[in-house]
Formats: sequence, C-alpha cells, structure tokens
Amino acid sequence: LITNEIEPDVIIKVGENEIPAHIVALKLNSNLMENAVTNLQISKLPIVHILETDFSESVDIVKQAITSFYNREINLECNLEDLKSFHKFALIYDVGWLLGLTLKKLTDMVEANYHIFIDLYKFASSIVCKFLKKICLDTIDAARMDQLIENNDLSGMDYILVWEIFQLKTPVIPEGKKFEMIRKWYEADTGGRKPQIRQLLKNVNFNRMYHADCNRISNWIFESQTIDESVCIEITKAAQLRLQGLNNPYAEVAMQTIKKQLEKKKRGEYDTLTTEELISG
Repeated sequence: LITNEIEPDVIIKVGENEIPAHIVALKLNSNLMENAVTNLQISKLPIVHILETDFSESVDIVKQAITSFYNREINLECNLEDLKSFHKFALIYDVGWLLGLTLKKLTDMVEANYHIFIDLYKFASSIVCKFLKKICLDTIDAARMDQLIENNDLSGMDYILVWEIFQLKTPVIPEGKKFEMIRKWYEADTGGRKPQIRQLLKNVNFNRMYHADCNRISNWIFESQTIDESVCIEITKAAQLRLQGLNNPYAEVAMQTIKKQLEKKKRGEYDTLTTEELISG
C-alpha cells in the first residue's frame, strides 16, 4: 500500500483537490472516515469522500495526515496554526493515535508560552475539544494567574473562560484578586460585558476580602469614568447577598463603605471615603 503497488480504491476529496488512498488504511485509522465513504457497493469508480469544508485551506495538512495512515509517522514540528489543523483533523475523524500526539505537542507549547493560552482555549472551544480545554486550564498556576492580570490578558477572554477560571480548585484565587480580574475584564468592553458582570460577581466572597480590597472597590466605584451606575448597583447587591446573615461586623462596615461611595458619586461629591473614616465617623 505504501508504495502504491495496489491501486487506490478511494479518493479523498478536499474542495477541488483529490488525494488517492486505500479503504483499508482508512479503516485501520479512522472508523468515521471509513463510514463516510460513499457509493461503496454501486460504483465501479474510486470512491469519493468529501471532507469538511473547514479543511479546504489545509490541503497539505490533510495529505500529510492521510499519508501517515500507512506507517503512523508524521512530522509535527510545524507552526501553531498547522498543528491546530492536524489536531482538528484527528478530533473530527477520530484518529486516536494522531490526537494523542497533537495533544502532547500542544501541551508542551502552552506550558512553554503562556501567551498562546487564550488563543488555544478559544480554538478548543470552537471545535468542542474538552481534552484541550482542560489542558489549557490545567496550566494556570498562581504565577500565571498574576501574569494574566498584570499583562491585561483578561481583555481578550470571553465570559465563559473567566467563569471557568473562577471554578478551578487550584490555584486558590484571593477574593480581592477575583474582583480585580472582573474589573479589568469589564473595563475592556464596558458596553458588551455589562450583562455578564452579575454572574461573575457571584464568584466573589466579599466577606472574605481584606481591608485594602474593600477600599479599592469603593474607590473604583467613585473614581471610574467608565463604570455604569447599574454595574455599581450590581456590585453592592452582590456584596449584600454574600454578607446577609453573617456575624461579621467588619464585613458589614466594608459593605457600608461601598454603598456610601456609590451615594456620594450620585450626588457628585468628589472626596473619597475609606473604611477607617466610616468607622471613626
């Protein structure tokens, strides 16, 4: 088969491009591709199988993948976009051995370079690859979390990714840092992201915040030129829900600080109010 001594009995068609192959090679590597072969019983011509139109711009990738069916050897020392195409092909057509190789290669790449984390996560979501999504999320540790915040990478994340980061058991994200993440994510698109901020705020335990965190929240509400009043209200509502029924005097004072700051902003007053001032006054 490798030397083409046996005539191909199937044509893999990618757009207008045709790749000769053998049904037995498909069967040994991909049941899905074998089952997709058409006219097997009624046609005397080589069978034509039309791949997904997503691969019409990746003909060389498909050729290399089909060729690898004969000896299970493939060169994955390529750029990220080509590697993503190999992975997508392996996932869609259930080529298990190739899927394993591409996952390992992508894991190495995302661990070595956190900058591709968001792009790779979006790619995994677009092709519904739970394995790759988990790999991306598993690379997040405390240091990488700090990098995401400091470099403002949050602006490129969608709501689902931010939500899933909050659900991670490790690293444990301090409550103040959670709020800082939500703030930076929201400020990158104050109009488009306003509807989701209520859900994200449910992940913040305001009663566990440090003193300085509460001051930063109240000052942000007062000083921000982009924050919508309705968002301020959502923040105070979220904080109140978390504090209800808790025997935590400091948390109650912190809540009052945030509420007072919102009231001052509505009145157009321009001095800031801290929890120390509220306690002493």
